[in-house]
Amino acid sequence: MVETTSPSRDVKKRHRSTSKEREHRHHRSHRDGNEKKHRHSSPKRSKSPEYDDIEEGESTVNDTTTTTTVNNNETNGTTTTKRVPLSLEEMLEKNKKEQEAIAKPKFITKEEREAAALRRRQEEADAIRQRNDELRKKYSSFNKEAEQTAAKEDRERERKERDRHRREKEEPTERPNTSNADEEREEAAVKERYLGIVKKKRKVRRLNDRKFVFDWDAGEDTAVDYNPIYKEKHQIQFFGRGHIAGIDINKQKKDQSKFYGDLLEKRRTQGEKDRVT
Repeated sequence: MVETTSPSRDVKKRHRSTSKEREHRHHRSHRDGNEKKHRHSSPKRSKSPEYDDIEEGESTVNDTTTTTTVNNNETNGTTTTKRVPLSLEEMLEKNKKEQEAIAKPKFITKEEREAAALRRRQEEADAIRQRNDELRKKYSSFNKEAEQTAAKEDRERERKERDRHRREKEEPTERPNTSNADEEREEAAVKERYLGIVKKKRKVRRLNDRKFVFDWDAGEDTAVDYNPIYKEKHQIQFFGRGHIAGIDINKQKKDQSKFYGDLLEKRRTQGEKDRVT
C-alpha cells in the first residue's frame, strides 16, 4: 500500500535535508583546512587509525544524506505531478476574479470595432435574406394552391354545366303557363277596348274644392296584382274572448260561439257523442 505525503511535509523534509547537507559541507571544508594546516606543519606524521574511521563514518553519513536527498527529490517530483482538487475558497476567489475581469471595461481598438461592425452588418443582412426567402417560399406556395383551387373550381363548373345541358336535353319541353298576371291584364284590356264594356268614369275633384273626399277608388289599388294575400282575406285571431272594436258585439259573440261549437264537435269522439244523445 503506497503512502501519500502532503506537499507541505515534503517541502519541510527537503529543507531539512538541504540544511543538513550544507552543515556537512561546511564541517568538511573546515576539517580539510585543518588537515592541510596540520599536514604543512608536520609532513612526516602519519594518520592514525581513529582518524581514518572518523573519515569513513563522515563519508558514509554524506552518502546517506545524498541518497536521502535524491529520494526526497524523487518523492517530491511524484507528489507535485499529482492533481489536487481546488478548495471552496479557491473556487470562490477564482469566480470573483472572473466576474471582476468581465465587469472591468475593456479597451477595443479601431480594427476590432470595425470588425465587430462588419460582423453585425453581415448578420443583419443574412437575417433579412433569410426572411425574404421564407416570404418568397410562402408566396409561391400560396399561388400554387390558389391555381390548383381555381383549376378544380373550373372543372367543377364545367361538369355542372354539362350535367345541366344533359338534363335539359333529356327532359321534354313543356309549354309555359300563360295564366300569369300580365297576360290576364292584357286580356282584360283587349276585352274592354273591343267588346264595348262601359268603364265607369272617375270623378275628378277640382283643386279648389273645399270638400274633402274620404273614400278611395278600389281600382287604384295595384297591390292585388302582385300579392295574392290581399285577395284572400282571413279572420283576425285573438287569444281568449277578445272582440274587434267598431263591429256589432252581438254578431261577434254569435260567430265566436258557432266557431267554438264546431271546434268542440270536431274534437268529440264517437263515445262522447253517443253519451250526449
